[in-house]
Amino acid sequence: MANKRKGPEQKMTIVEAEAALFEARKVAAHKALLKELAVSVPMAALLLGVSRAHAYDLIKENKFPVPTLKLGGTYRVPTRALRELLQVQGSTPEAA
Repeated sequence: MANKRKGPEQKMTIVEAEAALFEARKVAAHKALLKELAVSVPMAALLLGVSRAHAYDLIKENKFPVPTLKLGGTYRVPTRALRELLQVQGSTPEAA
């Protein structure tokens, strides 16, 4: 199968690729913060600047800075509480 890209092949280092992925995740998390009613724990952890594992540890110890919802084996974090904690201005979900 031929490469369909036109022009010179663009190459990234692993560090550049990881940085680009991290930045894309931050953008997606911020968009979700403004548009969704609840986000996943990993997404909330990214917004709060802590690791996913640390966020789950805080939830288990009842020390997570905002209330969480346990739905079966999954935790969700309401975005309204996150927006208030982070003092984020912007559009909010209609039902929130």
